[in-house]
Amino acid sequence: MKKVFVLQWNPVISDTGEDDFAKIVESGTTRMGWEIYDWREAEPGDLVYMVKCRPAPDAGIVMQGHIIGKPFSGPHWSGKKGRRAHYAYMSADYLINHDECPILSLESLEAAMPDFQWDGGHSGRQLPVKESIILEGMWLEYLESHKEYFDGMRARSKKRIE
Repeated sequence: MKKVFVLQWNPVISDTGEDDFAKIVESGTTRMGWEIYDWREAEPGDLVYMVKCRPAPDAGIVMQGHIIGKPFSGPHWSGKKGRRAHYAYMSADYLINHDECPILSLESLEAAMPDFQWDGGHSGRQLPVKESIILEGMWLEYLESHKEYFDGMRARSKKRIE
């Protein structure tokens, strides 16, 4: 089983704001870099889920993808002099425009897996195996229940490529 990492995104403090994320979704960009706390454990092919954190009223999973390169060190995203962080490049398999499609909510994640800190903490923490299995089932159910949105998203992406 592939390892699973949870990326935290708080648009209030992140260098990627709401408008930036909306542009990423609209453009169909699939590759991006993000901070990963448990970088020593991360390998290409591992899964990532990006969680939009509170105080956003629409907190929950906004992206699912996989790591495409070995983690690397770089200047901290906050721009604070002397601070460094570890990052990984990833390819997004699913980007969700929460204005067009409901997201898998933070409340449902917390209810199903209360032992993991979903809201806040370090970005890029590895999800334990038990919770990874639960999340996989929830994610597959979510994809099936929003099939029309994701089929339409693939069609829009294909048109941009042609």
